[in-house]
Amino acid sequence: MEEMLDELIEAICLDPTYTKFKECEQRLPQEELLLIEYRRVLDEYQQMKQYAQHVDISSTKEKLKTVQKAMNESKIIQDYYASYHQLNDFLSVLTDLIFQDLSKDLSTSPYSMKQVKSCG
Repeated sequence: MEEMLDELIEAICLDPTYTKFKECEQRLPQEELLLIEYRRVLDEYQQMKQYAQHVDISSTKEKLKTVQKAMNESKIIQDYYASYHQLNDFLSVLTDLIFQDLSKDLSTSPYSMKQVKSCG
């Protein structure tokens, strides 16, 4: 079984969906300053949001919109998220294929569990 898993992992790593994701991930540090700024402004906004009744948060909200716009315009970030979602879809399909027969035999009801057939 371990051998089969190793082969599956190797096949996934060679798949164009995975290699495209890794390429996009490697380019992401080029936008590191933008990502750091986004996280900083988002944290600031979330902290200030608690006190919105007492403090004017409109300037922080505008800063957040500006940074989000810059992120949305970044080809590197767009490519990363597109490849990330494609990889997740690919892995979801694989998971469905691998476990499709197993899930038919399981009941997730809290009151009864069917006996699972052995995977032979």
